[in-house]
Amino acid sequence: MNFIERPINNSVQQHLLNQQHPAWIANLVARRLHSSTEADVLLNAALSGLTNPNDLPDMSTAVMLLMNAIKKQKQIICVVDYDTDGISSGAILQEGLSALGAKVSVMVTNRHEDGYGFSAGACNKVLALNPLPDLLITADLGSSDGIQIARLQNEYQAHGQYIEIIVTDHHHISTATPPKTADAFINPHRTDIEHGYHHPICGAMVAWNLVAALRGQLKADYKVTQLLDLAAIATVGDMVNLSDPINRAVVKHGLTLINQRQRPAWQLLAEQLGNDSPMREDTIGFQISPRINALSRMGDDGHTALKWLTTHDMRVAQQSWLIMNQNNDDRKDEQALCESLALEQAEQQVAENRFIIIAHVPEASHGVVGLAAGRIAMTTGRPAIVFSDTDKGQLTGSARSILGYDIRDLLERAQDLTGLLSKYGGHAAAAGLTLNCHADLAPFTKTLNQLIELDFAQQAPEPTVYHDGELPAELTQLQGLQKLYQLAPFGQGFAQPSFMLMAKIDNCRVMGKSGQHAKLNLSVNNQMLEAVWFNTNRIPNVGETHRFVLTLGENNFRGKTTLQAMVQASEQFVD
Repeated sequence: MNFIERPINNSVQQHLLNQQHPAWIANLVARRLHSSTEADVLLNAALSGLTNPNDLPDMSTAVMLLMNAIKKQKQIICVVDYDTDGISSGAILQEGLSALGAKVSVMVTNRHEDGYGFSAGACNKVLALNPLPDLLITADLGSSDGIQIARLQNEYQAHGQYIEIIVTDHHHISTATPPKTADAFINPHRTDIEHGYHHPICGAMVAWNLVAALRGQLKADYKVTQLLDLAAIATVGDMVNLSDPINRAVVKHGLTLINQRQRPAWQLLAEQLGNDSPMREDTIGFQISPRINALSRMGDDGHTALKWLTTHDMRVAQQSWLIMNQNNDDRKDEQALCESLALEQAEQQVAENRFIIIAHVPEASHGVVGLAAGRIAMTTGRPAIVFSDTDKGQLTGSARSILGYDIRDLLERAQDLTGLLSKYGGHAAAAGLTLNCHADLAPFTKTLNQLIELDFAQQAPEPTVYHDGELPAELTQLQGLQKLYQLAPFGQGFAQPSFMLMAKIDNCRVMGKSGQHAKLNLSVNNQMLEAVWFNTNRIPNVGETHRFVLTLGENNFRGKTTLQAMVQASEQFVD
């Protein structure tokens, strides 16, 4: 395990000290940003800094198509992905377009029936609609689905009809199967035409920009900013870069809307959490997004989450919540089983000095292999792919990477050499892939290993934990935590602060169904700090001294708020 202290940018640090920021705050920001200008822009990020939606490629074409559809009351179908980003996109399009006068409905793809993207299964479902829609909008998918998009258009033409297609997405664009035949293709990654939008936004923000551009053209009396709570949960849930001022402003404003609790979903969530403290980005990451994603992971219908987000009826929200909660509980059980089997293979491959971990758990649910891959990548410090079997004899896998390594690029290079993947796509940090048969796994694994060994110059990556130096004295009190929250939101690209602490364990209590968690009392400078340690590989003993890396947060229980640390990693200190 490598503990690495984030370096301080001296110019940023001095700039913030000159602005009278406390030294520990200046240090935290200076460990994350690279220039004084960047610090000023980011710390003051607001909606006024949002980029013009019309800067996105093909936006004017898409708006004209929608204006015509509204005028003629054409039937619009939105086909969206099944994760938090996709379902949030669907909610934005449903609410926003309806408010602007469109006849619109939303179809959430099914992970188990359709697979990823605008697949053959998704295409068939559109063709089965009666009446057939006049205009299709994809959200959070479509950038690699040119074959099925062209097929849909051809099927329409064969019956003497025509469908207009607007692809909205934020994923990397396939070089082999881009959506060339779509009437409009809105994606900030496009390089084939000139455009002025160069921000790493989520799919829901692409959809939001479409609604915003349409509202602007119609000059409608409708506040599109009221949809930013949905864009915020997608931004956090999809782990989009929060060092970008647009994403930061969206999440800040979105959390304000969530805490105003105007939607039944947010009222119900606050009740279920059982406290009056503000909901923060970690509420999205640990409470909202997992429950939305659990539906597709466990084979349920993502429309349940869409309904939960958009309903005005508290009873409907409660019914949806119960379904989401049950699916999330089932997901936890499936994930635990998949992880235990995958970790056994990972340990063997680490012993063999494999640079990328590739596990095959045939019976695993397709919905949890990505979570297992994430756990392996975090535990081993190496990129990981976990495969499971499909009923068609294929292997479907999910990949997770480590900081600074582009897993999608690795898959693309391996595909160029082998041609063994029937489908792949995703981001630098996470990707999905499909192999046609079991026999392809060994040669594909060999190619991946050869490529990644070259990338790392024959030096295998190790588990690495980054931290912000010693725990400041100010953060042993709740008042300091409130100052820390002023720097939020934290997340991808603007990491939650974590600190090094040498402490003795005064008390330890085991938690969790299988005793995989621990609650600790740590002795720090004659004070007691309460800490929780999730998924620890070894329950520590009372009296041991450890060098911990931990984050800080609130614990709200029975109306009382206390400071609580969360252990990220530790090593026992032996004098």
